[in-house]
Amino acid sequence: MFCLNITEKMKCEKCDREFDSEVALEHHNKAKHGEVFKKSRWENLNKKKIRNLSFSFIVVLLIGFSGFFIFDKSQNVDILAVNLLSHDNVALHIHPILEIEILGENFPIPSNTGITDGIMKVVHTHDSSGTLHVEPPIPYELRLTHFFQLWSRTFNSQCIFDNCVDSEHELLFYVNGELNNEYENLLLKDHDEIKIVYREK
Repeated sequence: MFCLNITEKMKCEKCDREFDSEVALEHHNKAKHGEVFKKSRWENLNKKKIRNLSFSFIVVLLIGFSGFFIFDKSQNVDILAVNLLSHDNVALHIHPILEIEILGENFPIPSNTGITDGIMKVVHTHDSSGTLHVEPPIPYELRLTHFFQLWSRTFNSQCIFDNCVDSEHELLFYVNGELNNEYENLLLKDHDEIKIVYREK
């Protein structure tokens, strides 16, 4: 008796190769297509990393730009209208010292300049020593002119109060003992010693 043994072929779905048994097909898939699977998984991981890094980069950029915008915007605030109830939560707290000499006599800066009913302005005094308390609640470049505006007094390169430069008088401006030509535009810095001298030539 003649017996014909026909075995059904197993086909690989990925490359269409045929195998005599399921075991052979499984071995083939592990050997040949395992790398493809690993590569695909690695590519997915790389894509995830790139996506996460891109997202992080965008977040950092947004924070940076918003910080710049906030800082830039703060320079447009009417800083002289800002009222402080305490010395807490300020962006800056510095103490330059101001001295004014008019025709050989010291002109004291009044105590509590910039303070009304316990409410403080961003530049103020607590006593007549000339120490200015500079305390903006936001980052802000406060200059000497801000103090004089709060004090309602005139100061620039030509005048201190109603004493102005003329043929017989001059106005000198010193910062830390050295002549300076910034006058009212001087940026206030901690412990700077500022002296305004109006005198005869």
